[in-house]
Amino acid sequence: MQKRIFTGLIGGLVFVSIFSCFQESLSESRLKTFLDEQEETFEQISISMGTAYWKLYTEGGETDLKTPKQRFAALFLDEDLNSILDRWYGRRDEMKDPVLKRRVELWHNILTGAAVDLDEDILALTDRLETWLSAGAGSEDKPSPEEMEKAVLKLMKLRNIKARERGFSDYPEMILSITGLNPDFFYSFVDILEKRTLAPYQNLLTKIKTEQNKTTVGTADIQAMMGRFMGFKAGPRIAKEQMLPLMKETIGNIGIPFDSLPLRFEERDMPAGIGGQGFAVSIPEDFRVVVMPSLPFESRLHELGHGLQWMFTSAASPILKGYEWSRGNSCGAFDEGMAETMARFSKNPEWLKKYADSSEAEFLDQHAEIRKMTPAYIRFMLNMFMFEVEFYKNLDQDPSETARMLQHRYLLIDEPLKKPKSLASMIYVSYPLYIQSYLIGDMVSWQVHEALKNEFGKGYVFNPKVGSWLEKNLWRKGALLPWRRRLKEATGKDLDIEGYLRYSGIT
Repeated sequence: MQKRIFTGLIGGLVFVSIFSCFQESLSESRLKTFLDEQEETFEQISISMGTAYWKLYTEGGETDLKTPKQRFAALFLDEDLNSILDRWYGRRDEMKDPVLKRRVELWHNILTGAAVDLDEDILALTDRLETWLSAGAGSEDKPSPEEMEKAVLKLMKLRNIKARERGFSDYPEMILSITGLNPDFFYSFVDILEKRTLAPYQNLLTKIKTEQNKTTVGTADIQAMMGRFMGFKAGPRIAKEQMLPLMKETIGNIGIPFDSLPLRFEERDMPAGIGGQGFAVSIPEDFRVVVMPSLPFESRLHELGHGLQWMFTSAASPILKGYEWSRGNSCGAFDEGMAETMARFSKNPEWLKKYADSSEAEFLDQHAEIRKMTPAYIRFMLNMFMFEVEFYKNLDQDPSETARMLQHRYLLIDEPLKKPKSLASMIYVSYPLYIQSYLIGDMVSWQVHEALKNEFGKGYVFNPKVGSWLEKNLWRKGALLPWRRRLKEATGKDLDIEGYLRYSGIT
């Protein structure tokens, strides 16, 4: 009798276990169906947002950006959606389906960011500021500079309040967390660069003083150096009529037929400070680029690089495609790395020999000049992007004092600021905590090109297998893998900061 009871108990437990697994599987199945429905809406809104921005930059005048923003707010702030995703995010490590788990993680990031950025007061103030900042200098609707400064400061304070309600110390911590940079990684990255570039940068300042017979180096000296640096870094000058044919040939050389791409490339006069913009209107079927007629070849390749990343994404789930309109859906630093990966083809010595009539000696001389100034470039970038990080820690401080402190820390300059630090910029309103993306993106692109050279040899810029390699290892899966894992699987390494520094002559 006891044996039968025991056997029956075992059988019952097995049945319960099987039933629990069935329920678990069914629950994940229902979650997938639910997210499929939400993501269909998400993609429709993303397409309307991309279309609206395209019209803004190509047609000018009024365009309806408010409606898609309001639709995003209605979707992302829905209480039922947030409740369901909160529960699943808390138990994500128990999930059986890795793709579904990744979708839950990305939804969590987006909803976290939306709780702040799409808050009713924050969204209204952001829209107002974007309108003011886009208006011409003589616009009647534009407030005084003092009012603009106060409005941006108010926006920053509202962001901090809402971010703290979500459990973050401040808004930058939230942005770093949801965009895949991770605060620990980010601060370690900054610390490494600050320490490793200090001595080379000090040597550079000493050299400037000696050569120019100066006792101190000022901001004007650093800005002049950065102008020369960016001029060297921009690559060769290509005649306007040669740009499109050369762009087609450059990607054709690596096995990507330009004319078969779902791509529109147009030239228009652009708002001040904007040279070019790429719009992933519908991924992967519709990518559009608009550029200033004067935009150089390297920058056009950069915008094309953004497009190739999205045009070769085959992720079926909209949330994995990487639409850029929802913060938390992708990592801007990796996206900039993919854009710079294409731009870097125009700086390759083998490419330069063929298309820019440059000898290897000329390339080496140019690279030597870039290496000399790289410590200053890195610290210049640190000085720029760390402003937001430091200022958000105490928004009652004088922004000019924060800027002066960082100027001393990173540029080793003690002179007063030439003019008060202004907050009235699209950078702080529409693209907060983004500037570091360009420096990290440069490192990513260097690392990818090193991997290509190791895989295909120094003539890889003419190897038709390279395009397939990029698609398979970096573009195809979209945001299915976190960006650092994607980079490591493609190149064999996490972000290779030390390798980049050695390449730049910083030993």
